[in-house]
Amino acid sequence: MLKISQDNYTLIKDQNQKYLSELIEKQSSIVNQENNEFSEFTHLSNIDWILFNSIYIGVYSHFERHMFALARIIEDRSGSEIRINNFSGNGLVKYFNYIRLVGKIQSVTPDKDPWQQVMLHQKVRNLLVHNGGLMLNDISLKLEKHECFNFLENSNVTMVGSFGHIRIKELDIIESIISTFKDVSDCLTNEIQFKYPEN
Repeated sequence: MLKISQDNYTLIKDQNQKYLSELIEKQSSIVNQENNEFSEFTHLSNIDWILFNSIYIGVYSHFERHMFALARIIEDRSGSEIRINNFSGNGLVKYFNYIRLVGKIQSVTPDKDPWQQVMLHQKVRNLLVHNGGLMLNDISLKLEKHECFNFLENSNVTMVGSFGHIRIKELDIIESIISTFKDVSDCLTNEIQFKYPEN
C-alpha cells in the first residue's frame, strides 16, 4: 500500500504541475467550459486527497481483518470456552481485548504505544468513514480543541474549513499507520505463534 501511495503521490504531483504549467503557458482562464479545463483542474486538485483518504481507510480495514484472524487463532487453539462474540463492542478493540484477555498476550498493552497510536488512527478512520471526513459538526466548537487536531497537524494532514474536513495530501500519516500497524502485528503475531503453535 505504501508503494502504491508513493507512486501515485509522484504521478499526481507531476500531472498537477504539468497541467498548471500548460494553463499558464496558454494564458487562458481556468473556467473555460468549452475545453473542460475547470473539470480537469477540479479533478487534479482533489484526486490526491480522495485517493490517500481511501488508502488510509483500506490500510485500517486490512489491519482490522488481521486482528480478527489473530483472535480466531486464539479462539481455535486456546481451548477456552470464551468466544470472540462473547465480547461486547465490535471491530479492532473487541479483537484486541480478546487477544489480550483470553489469549493472555501481553506484548502490546492498551495504555502504551504503539497501541495508543492505533487508537489515534482509529479515531481518524472513524471520522473519515462515519462523519464524512469532518472533524466537527458544530461550528461553535474550536477545531484546535479536537482530540485529533495535534495528531493530524503533526502528520501533515490538511484540515479544511471551520469543520476541519480531513484531506490527506501528504504521505506522512499513511507511513505512520502502516508502521504502527506493522509494529503491533509483529509483536502480537510472534507471541501468538509462540504461545499457540499450530499442531
